[in-house]
Amino acid sequence: MNDMEITSDWIDRYNEHELNDEEQACFIKRMDENPLLRTEVDIDACLNRLYQDEGTWDLMKKIEAASNKNYRKAGKPPYLLIAASLLFLIALGALVKLMQVDPAAVIVNAHGPRPIFSQKPGGHVFSLEFLKIPAQVKNITPVTRRKISSKQHLAMNYKPMASYELLVGSVTRSAHLKLVAPTATLKIPAGTTVVFTWVYQERIRPVCIVFYDNRGNQVAGTPALLEGSYKLSTKNWQGGIYYWKIIVDEEMTFMGKIILI
Repeated sequence: MNDMEITSDWIDRYNEHELNDEEQACFIKRMDENPLLRTEVDIDACLNRLYQDEGTWDLMKKIEAASNKNYRKAGKPPYLLIAASLLFLIALGALVKLMQVDPAAVIVNAHGPRPIFSQKPGGHVFSLEFLKIPAQVKNITPVTRRKISSKQHLAMNYKPMASYELLVGSVTRSAHLKLVAPTATLKIPAGTTVVFTWVYQERIRPVCIVFYDNRGNQVAGTPALLEGSYKLSTKNWQGGIYYWKIIVDEEMTFMGKIILI
């Protein structure tokens, strides 16, 4: 049975209940293994229902009548408009039906749940697998995205950044200069001015200080400094955790963090 060749006409025969027992068992197995085949079967079933829907044909007759009336006045044939309208309605109907999955009509198998579409108006076709399910499948309540309050957003600013936390307080190139202030971890009120001071161990070299938020985004930086001090104003900074790097000769020398409360 695994060697049976599945051709395109099997989809129509499956949806029309024309497969024999051996063919149907083989086809269902192939659908369980092939999500694309299951999708094609479901779309074909939707199109079949759309073709059988009397409301669709009534609407098409109204479109045809209106088109004939308008095009007679313009002296143009209505066939292209009718054909385009029909194709549009078929495609739209198929998409809408595919999105309207009934949570109660579900097959549960090794590959997860998949919808079973009705082959007759007002009913559902259930497989033997579904009939073996002991518990009723419950309706799924859609999940809405939570809005983050200003308090929650502020709390996120105090979440440490793991990769930077490992480097706080580290001294990588201590021969260049000695940091006098601030301490590696400084906790101060927001708006406070932070004074950085250092002394050179050897000759004077340009120093840059770069500041990052707790997401790794650069929020400030200094030009090349030579005088041995720098004042950082946090007046317009939000509360949260900020990291700073002292860079000499394009290499990080010190790293620390400031907690604004």
